[in-house]
Amino acid sequence: MYRIALIIILLILPFAVPAQTTAAYKTFSDPKKGLSIQYPANWESRKIKGTVFFLIRPKEEAGQKFAENVNLMIDPPDDLSLLEYGDVARDKLKKQLPNYQELKWDVVKLGGRDYFRLFYTFTYNNLNMHDVYYVTVYKDQSYSFSCSAIETTFAKYAPVFEKMITSFKVK
Repeated sequence: MYRIALIIILLILPFAVPAQTTAAYKTFSDPKKGLSIQYPANWESRKIKGTVFFLIRPKEEAGQKFAENVNLMIDPPDDLSLLEYGDVARDKLKKQLPNYQELKWDVVKLGGRDYFRLFYTFTYNNLNMHDVYYVTVYKDQSYSFSCSAIETTFAKYAPVFEKMITSFKVK
C-alpha cells in the first residue's frame, strides 16, 4: 500500500527545473544493485525515499505544471509471475487513482527482457495524467517503472520512456 501511495505522489508532483539543453543520453548506475539505465542528458536524477532512482525532465515552458518523469522501485523476492505482478499493479492503481481508466496492457520484449506494460489515465489536481507502467522480473525480484506525463505531452514522451526502459540492465 505504501509503495503505490509513493508511486502516486512521485507521479503527480509538479516540478520546476532548469531549461532543456540537449537530446544526448547519460547513464544512471547503481553498482550495489547491479543495475543501470540511460536517460536524456538534460534530465535530472533525484534521490527520493523508496525509489532506486527518480529521473525528471527539465522545465520547457513558462507556467508548466508538470515535469515528465520515470522512477524505479524494486520489490523483495516473491513467487509471482510477470502477469501476476501486472494484475497486482492494475488492482492497486484502480483502487487508488482518481478517475483511473485502463487503456491497455500487454507483454513486450525490450532490451532482451520481458515486461508487463500498462497504459492508463487518471486525474490529479485538475491535471489529466497519462502514464505507462512497466514491470519485469529477474531472479525473483520485480523491477517496477512508473513513467508519468500529462495527457497533452504523453505522445511526445512515450518514445523517450520506452528508450529508457529498453536500456535498463540488471546483473
